[in-house]
Amino acid sequence: MTPFSEQSSASRTAGGAGTAVRPSIRPEHVLDRAAFRQARPVGRTRNAITLLIPAFNEETGLAHTIEQARRVFEDADIDAEIIVVDDGSTDGTAGVATRQGARVVKHLYGRGYGHALRSGILEASHEAIVICDADGTYPLERIPDLLTMFDKGYDLVIGARTGKHFWGSFVKEVARRFFHWLCESATGTKIADANSGLRVFRRSVILPHLPKMCTGFSFTTSQTLCFHLLSRTVGYVPVEYHARIGKTKVRHIKDSLRTAQYIFQMFAIFNPVKLFTVLAFVPFLAGTGVLAGQTAAALAAGAGSWWKAGVLAGFAYLISAVLFSAGFVTYGVSRQRWPDAVGGQGAVEQ
Repeated sequence: MTPFSEQSSASRTAGGAGTAVRPSIRPEHVLDRAAFRQARPVGRTRNAITLLIPAFNEETGLAHTIEQARRVFEDADIDAEIIVVDDGSTDGTAGVATRQGARVVKHLYGRGYGHALRSGILEASHEAIVICDADGTYPLERIPDLLTMFDKGYDLVIGARTGKHFWGSFVKEVARRFFHWLCESATGTKIADANSGLRVFRRSVILPHLPKMCTGFSFTTSQTLCFHLLSRTVGYVPVEYHARIGKTKVRHIKDSLRTAQYIFQMFAIFNPVKLFTVLAFVPFLAGTGVLAGQTAAALAAGAGSWWKAGVLAGFAYLISAVLFSAGFVTYGVSRQRWPDAVGGQGAVEQ
C-alpha cells in the first residue's frame, strides 16, 4: 500500500485470497488519472460511508468519538467503516482506535493534518467520505443531516460551526472573520465556514485535486476554496461547536500564516486575474496620490516639483501595469497545468 499507511496493508490482506485489494498510489503518481481510476472503489450502497478521523495524540477523546459515531450510525442505519489515521502519535492513540474496532492507518512520524487526511482518503473503501476530529468538538449526531443534503447531489457538505466555543476570544474571532472575508473574496461566493473539520464529500471528486490541497492544518480550507473555484456544489449545515477534549494541537501564528499562504495560492491558481488586479490597484492608487498631492501643492502655493511627481507617478503606474499583466500570464500558466476546471483532467467520472 501507500508509504503513508503501513498498518492498513495487513488489514487488507487479512480477508483472504478472495478479498479485492486496490493498487497503491504513490505520492509521485498523484496526478496519474489511470492510477486514480484503478484506486477507486468498486461501488457502494446508498447507506455505506467511510468515517475518517485524523488523530495525533488524541487518546483522551478518541474512544468517546468512535463510540458516539457508532451509536449515530446504528440509529440511522448507516453502514460505515471507521478509519483512524494515527499521525505519528506518541501516546496510546493507535491502541484506543484498535480496541474500538476502527481500522488504523499509521504514519511512522507526524506529517500533518492534511497528510493524514490524504492517507485516509486513499484508503477509503466507499465513495462517500465523512471526516471529523477526534477531540469531541463536533456533534456527530448531525452527520445524518449532512448526508441528507449530500444525497441530493452535493459534492461537498460542510458542518458550519456556530456557538461561543467556535468564535473564542476577541483576537480569535477577529482572525476568523478576517480569513472568512479573505476566502469569500477569493471565491466571490458566500462561505459559511471554510475550515470546518466536519464534512462529507465524494472520493472520486477530490482525488484528482489532492495535489492542490494543503498538507497541514489548512487542508479543509484549501478543499473548500478549490471546490468553490471549480464550480463544484457546496452546501452548509449549521452545527454547534463544542469545547475540545484534551489539549489543542493548533499553533495559532504558524497555522494562521500557512492558511493565508494557501488562500493566496488558491487565488493564484484559479483566479489570478482578480488577485493581480487587486495587487495592481495599490501602486496605481499610490501614483494617483502623488499626482493629487502635487496638484494640491501647486494650487495652494505654486510649490513642489511636477517633474519629480511625474517620475514617481509614472514608476508607480508601470508597476501597476506589470502586476496587472502578470495576472493574465499566470492565468495562462495555471490553465495549462489545470486545463479544465470541471471536466477532462479536472474531474473523474462518477
